[in-house]
Amino acid sequence: MFSFPFWHKLLLGLSGLIILFGVVMALTNGTSLFNLFHNQVAPVFWGAAAPDAALRRFQQ
Repeated sequence: MFSFPFWHKLLLGLSGLIILFGVVMALTNGTSLFNLFHNQVAPVFWGAAAPDAALRRFQQ
């Protein structure tokens, strides 16, 4: 049980980083900072086709 505190701290730290990343994404949606991230991720989900107008309204 010696390594338990290490893994506990590691997982707690990683979950904190994931939460922080989600909060930053939620607060920067629609800004140029988020557009840099969105331009990298969108092609994975939508392929070469651009999202239609209904999807863009939903993302706002």
